[in-house]
Amino acid sequence: MVKKPGKASINWDAFGAGASFICAIHCALFPLLLSAVPLLGIQFFENPVIEYSLMVASFFIGLIALYRGYTYHHANILPIILFAIGFPVLVFAHIRLQGVMSYTVITLAAIMIISAHFINWKAHHKPVLTKPVNI
Repeated sequence: MVKKPGKASINWDAFGAGASFICAIHCALFPLLLSAVPLLGIQFFENPVIEYSLMVASFFIGLIALYRGYTYHHANILPIILFAIGFPVLVFAHIRLQGVMSYTVITLAAIMIISAHFINWKAHHKPVLTKPVNI
């Protein structure tokens, strides 16, 4: 894919991996800061709107990044498989699990999602496909 002069391009994989990383940090810090929330008055970490917004943003960024990578750059299905397994596991763990099990499964799912973005990003540096793949 040839970059046109003067046109800004977005690295969707870096953006998606960053969003997933922010989610992982949020989930990792939440238990540690939970005891300090009443003292500091920080309700941000308890807000379900923030949590679901992060998940929705990560989902759509992931779809854009993986679709573009698959169709225009590499046709490698592995990142899509990792994302397709990791994201539903993340949502399930967030909604249905509690305590240490929730944080463990969320961390593993986040690692899968970040790995999908990393593999997709690494594949961008291989030769570009001459035609987009039809899916």
